[in-house]
Amino acid sequence: MIGIKTKAGFLFRRFITSKISKFIEAQNVRGGRYAKFCTVSVDQPPRRTSVPLGRRRVKAREKILEYFSGTTLQEHIDDLPINLMNLSSTNSEHLYLCHDGVASQVVNLIQNDLMTDSSKVIEMNPGMGCLTKKIMDAGIQFLKALEPNEKFEPFLMDLSKEYPDKLTIDKTDFMSFWKLVHLDKYDEVKRVAQLLPEFSRVPWGDKPGLKVVGTVSDTKFVSFVMMDIIRQSKMYSYGRPCLYLCLPPRVWEKFTCDGSTGLVRYTSLPILFQTIFDYKLLGQVPRKAFLPWQSTPMRSDKGKKTRTEEYMYVVRIEGKKNLFSEVIDERLLQAYWFFVHHNMYARTSKVIQQMEAWEPGCGPALIKQGFNVFTQFGDLTSEDILKIFKEFSTWHSFGSSFIPCMENSSQKMETLFF
Repeated sequence: MIGIKTKAGFLFRRFITSKISKFIEAQNVRGGRYAKFCTVSVDQPPRRTSVPLGRRRVKAREKILEYFSGTTLQEHIDDLPINLMNLSSTNSEHLYLCHDGVASQVVNLIQNDLMTDSSKVIEMNPGMGCLTKKIMDAGIQFLKALEPNEKFEPFLMDLSKEYPDKLTIDKTDFMSFWKLVHLDKYDEVKRVAQLLPEFSRVPWGDKPGLKVVGTVSDTKFVSFVMMDIIRQSKMYSYGRPCLYLCLPPRVWEKFTCDGSTGLVRYTSLPILFQTIFDYKLLGQVPRKAFLPWQSTPMRSDKGKKTRTEEYMYVVRIEGKKNLFSEVIDERLLQAYWFFVHHNMYARTSKVIQQMEAWEPGCGPALIKQGFNVFTQFGDLTSEDILKIFKEFSTWHSFGSSFIPCMENSSQKMETLFF
């Protein structure tokens, strides 16, 4: 038996070796990437590309200069990071507002709300400082600009000299603030406190704690802020966050959608967002004012091509002032997160059937509240789900079964992102 296995293994290795040799030889003849491993030298014709990379960058530069004519960017285009001149086929993680006129439009949309009190402000990824200067000219008391890209440092340092007591610069990526929070759990360095020494901790029901201005291209940053509130962690300790963001319409729709938009988008993300935050669409500005540009249409959640977005929304997102006094008990917030995430994983599951699994015989109580045997979790609004959770929290199974199940999943909660 052993001899048969040995012979079979030998034959298999010889078969694989012959296949690899034929593949490398064919690649060598065609000029493939494995040609350098072959001993036979064959003259290769140069590989042809449709449009050289250099020409693409030149074309992109010309279009960008045409759009940004008469702005600060036109004067300093050679000093900017080269990746901003690319026409990206996908949405970049960092977007920079580089148009002076559009920066003025953004400030006009947010300044009445931003100046309601003397709170200090954080600007994440200011880039060249177009928006920074407009905010400072509007009369803000104090602004901390957090920019990790050293290419923008000269622009921001010039602004800090112009506003010496009101503007400070730090080389930190605030969009990756969650990394500092995570690292602070394992040592006593206190990176978050060192980053924000100018900001004091205030109670949740008091005035907004951290006011953040910036641009995001996806849901990650807002999702982190939401999870930080649920965990009652670092950002939560500074009070209610208030975010003034420029973001794509598709991202805004993910936060504000309901069951009528389809079950693909209607997940735990919009339900938790609408429960925790007050939000408002303030206006819109041209997408081309933000670099890098996007060269090809993006794909929707269903894989169908859609038009490249022409606008960016300017929105205001603030933690509800009455979140812990009227909406939900802060001791139950993590349990509510687990409840929503667990039940919205399969949005077509029946409400009464799912709840009967936790608390047998609870159907009549849910029917009295207006739900029937055909009601699905995907049919419910965020208010409906919160109503069911509050009812569930008074049942015996909540403490005896649900809470232990949530605690067993606490390790996953530390790393799970929406």
